[in-house]
Amino acid sequence: MTILITGGSQGIGRAIAEEFATDGTDDFINYHADDAAAEAAAAAVEAAGGKPHLVKGRVATPGGAGAVVGEVGSKSDALPQVR
Repeated sequence: MTILITGGSQGIGRAIAEEFATDGTDDFINYHADDAAAEAAAAAVEAAGGKPHLVKGRVATPGGAGAVVGEVGSKSDALPQVR
Protein backbone atom coordinates (compact mmCIF):
# COMPACT_ATOMS: atom_id res chain seq x y z
CA MET A 1 0.00 0.00 0.00
CA THR A 2 1.11 3.55 -0.69
CA ILE A 3 0.00 6.49 1.40
CA LEU A 4 0.73 10.21 1.10
CA ILE A 5 0.48 12.19 4.32
CA THR A 6 0.61 15.95 3.91
CA GLY A 7 1.92 17.69 6.99
CA GLY A 8 3.26 14.32 8.04
CA SER A 9 6.37 15.33 9.94
CA GLN A 10 4.71 16.57 13.15
CA GLY A 11 1.60 16.29 15.29
CA ILE A 12 -1.46 14.54 13.90
CA GLY A 13 0.16 14.04 10.49
CA ARG A 14 3.09 12.19 12.02
CA ALA A 15 0.75 10.06 14.13
CA ILE A 16 -1.16 9.10 10.97
CA ALA A 17 2.09 8.25 9.19
CA GLU A 18 3.16 6.00 12.05
CA GLU A 19 -0.27 4.33 12.23
CA PHE A 20 -0.16 3.35 8.55
CA ALA A 21 3.50 2.28 8.70
CA THR A 22 3.02 -1.47 8.87
CA ASP A 23 4.01 -4.41 6.75
CA GLY A 24 6.30 -2.46 4.45
CA THR A 25 3.86 0.20 3.28
CA ASP A 26 5.32 3.05 1.26
CA ASP A 27 4.69 6.13 3.41
CA PHE A 28 5.26 9.40 1.58
CA ILE A 29 5.70 12.07 4.24
CA ASN A 30 5.15 15.56 2.92
CA TYR A 31 6.54 18.49 4.89
CA HIS A 32 7.27 22.13 4.19
CA ALA A 33 10.29 23.32 6.13
CA ASP A 34 11.46 21.38 9.20
CA ASP A 35 14.05 18.91 7.88
CA ALA A 36 14.91 17.62 11.37
CA ALA A 37 11.27 16.83 12.18
CA ALA A 38 10.87 15.12 8.82
CA GLU A 39 13.92 12.93 9.43
CA ALA A 40 12.59 12.02 12.89
CA ALA A 41 9.20 11.12 11.39
CA ALA A 42 10.90 8.99 8.74
CA ALA A 43 12.84 7.13 11.44
CA ALA A 44 9.62 6.49 13.38
CA VAL A 45 7.84 5.19 10.26
CA GLU A 46 10.75 2.88 9.51
CA ALA A 47 10.79 1.62 13.11
CA ALA A 48 7.08 0.85 12.80
CA GLY A 49 7.70 -1.27 9.70
CA GLY A 50 6.98 1.18 6.89
CA LYS A 51 9.18 2.45 4.08
CA PRO A 52 9.42 6.24 4.53
CA HIS A 53 9.87 8.63 1.63
CA LEU A 54 10.28 12.33 2.40
CA VAL A 55 8.68 14.81 0.01
CA LYS A 56 9.51 18.42 0.76
CA GLY A 57 7.04 20.86 -0.71
CA ARG A 58 4.27 23.30 0.03
CA VAL A 59 0.77 22.02 -0.75
CA ALA A 60 -1.03 25.33 -0.04
CA THR A 61 -1.26 26.14 -3.74
CA PRO A 62 -2.47 24.04 -6.67
CA GLY A 63 0.98 24.16 -8.24
CA GLY A 64 2.69 23.10 -5.02
CA ALA A 65 0.21 20.29 -4.41
CA GLY A 66 0.64 19.12 -8.00
CA ALA A 67 4.41 19.05 -7.59
CA VAL A 68 4.16 16.94 -4.43
CA VAL A 69 1.70 14.48 -5.99
CA GLY A 70 3.86 14.39 -9.12
CA GLU A 71 6.92 13.43 -7.09
CA VAL A 72 4.99 10.67 -5.36
CA GLY A 73 3.66 9.48 -8.71
CA SER A 74 7.16 9.34 -10.15
CA LYS A 75 8.24 7.00 -7.33
CA SER A 76 5.11 4.87 -7.03
CA ASP A 77 2.64 3.14 -9.32
CA ALA A 78 -0.15 3.93 -6.86
CA LEU A 79 -0.62 7.55 -7.93
CA PRO A 80 -0.70 8.93 -11.48
CA GLN A 81 1.92 11.38 -12.56
CA VAL A 82 0.68 14.96 -12.70
CA ARG A 83 1.43 16.68 -15.97
